[in-house]
Amino acid sequence: MLPAEEWAVPRARSFTQGHMAAWRIGDEVADAARLVVSELVTNTVRHSGSAEVRLRLARSRSQVRIEVFDSGRWRPPAPPPQEGDMAEGGRGFDLVDAVAQRCGVHSTPSGTCAWALLPDSSPSGGSGTSASSPTAPAR
Repeated sequence: MLPAEEWAVPRARSFTQGHMAAWRIGDEVADAARLVVSELVTNTVRHSGSAEVRLRLARSRSQVRIEVFDSGRWRPPAPPPQEGDMAEGGRGFDLVDAVAQRCGVHSTPSGTCAWALLPDSSPSGGSGTSASSPTAPAR
C-alpha cells in the first residue's frame, strides 16, 4: 500500500520493473507493464480522491495481470483531448488500452480496481506467481 501521492508513481514503476526482471519477462512486455502501471497509478493519484493506492501484479502461463486498487468512486473518463490539443493529461487509459490485450475498471466493495492483461510469451512462463505493492518508506 502506498500513499496516493505523485512520488508513488516512480516507486510503483520500480516495483514493477523488479518483478518483471525476477519473472524473466521480455523487454517489450516489461516496458508495457511499466507504462500501464505508471498510467493507472497516476490516474489514482490525480483523480480518485483516495488516500492510498495498492498495486497487484500476477503472472500466469500466458499473461501478466496488473491491478491498481483505490478507495475512490469510479467515474466515467472525460472525453479524450482533440487532435492538436496541447493538454498533458487525458490519454492514460487510451495508452493502456493500446498496449494491453484487455483492460477495464470495476467497482469493488472498498472502491475501484483498474486492471490490464498483457501477453507473456516468455519461454520461462510462470504459473500463479503474484506480488503486491511495496509499502511506504518509514518516515
